[in-house]
Amino acid sequence: MTDIWVCSNCKSINRMRDTRCYSCGQRQEEVAVVADHVPNIRLAEATAYRTVRGYESSLPFAIAAGILIVVVAAMGLWLLVESVRGFDVLRDAIVDAAITGNESALDQVLADQQRLASPSSLRLLLLILAVLAFGLWLSRVRLNIPALGGGMPGWGPWKALLYPLIPIVNLVRVPVMVQDALYRLDPRGGGLGMVLLAWIGFVGSWIVGIVGGVVIASVFFGAVVADPTVDVFASAFGSMLDQTVILSVITEIMTAFGAVLLVMIIAQIESRASARDAEIRAQLGPAPLQVGDGPVPVPAPVPDGAPVSTVGPPPAPSPAPSPAPGPAITVSRPFSATDSPPADPAPLMPPPPPPPPAR
Repeated sequence: MTDIWVCSNCKSINRMRDTRCYSCGQRQEEVAVVADHVPNIRLAEATAYRTVRGYESSLPFAIAAGILIVVVAAMGLWLLVESVRGFDVLRDAIVDAAITGNESALDQVLADQQRLASPSSLRLLLLILAVLAFGLWLSRVRLNIPALGGGMPGWGPWKALLYPLIPIVNLVRVPVMVQDALYRLDPRGGGLGMVLLAWIGFVGSWIVGIVGGVVIASVFFGAVVADPTVDVFASAFGSMLDQTVILSVITEIMTAFGAVLLVMIIAQIESRASARDAEIRAQLGPAPLQVGDGPVPVPAPVPDGAPVSTVGPPPAPSPAPSPAPGPAITVSRPFSATDSPPADPAPLMPPPPPPPPAR
């Protein structure tokens, strides 16, 4: 828990989203300790984790998931409208074939309905891709939460990727993970109700369709078994088709409503993550420029008055100025001595003999 406020009245630690102290019941804005006296745990954790793994934007996955979700919802509504448009003809043809045994009209109607088979298959493929893109996006969000100072969630990136693909599990576990991501990115924000509505609408609609289809089919078979006549069969079958259309309308509206809410939640999480990353970067300050693995080069000082180049590498330092030349020194020597080496000096003469002694 990285987002807290401390009650100055009873010294209790509360979550940031709690408007009152859980111990003494005082309002947060009245008894909360000034932020300057409380360590910024979120910033400290974000700084420490960014030395291991930095923040990587999940926006590309969010855009892909949002587009696929909207396309799936739009195709579902279009297929529903096309199916309802020919529903009356299909029901009359089925009932007529059951009573008279003439299936020519029914075959023609069914052949016309086959044109919706390819769009239905395409929608199913897009639905799988949308859920997969959503799992990739949620996995990237999970990886970014520690780098944004949100602590370490109890669910890992692999769970975020795989749980949306598993039936029943995705309906129970995924809303909890999305709401946890919302809270960890903004402790003052909630959104649990919207998350539940979005996920139940978009993913839970197929559960409603399956359960409703089983109930409708059970009622139909029960009526036919109880009174196996042609009239009862035709009436029960017509009722089953009417109920199936109503169920399809309900599930498609749920899917469209859930898709809109889910895209809004994705946009909200992306907005919180981007704002939190900008806030952390502003508090950390600009990073020093690093070139390669060595130290940052420092340009050589430029003497006063020297031109400074603005393009290309920095200029090399100017050489030290040489001392001013002094007066020329000349040596007087005969001109001939410069062309030949000097002659050997004359040998020394022995000293004269001593004088004879006096008599």
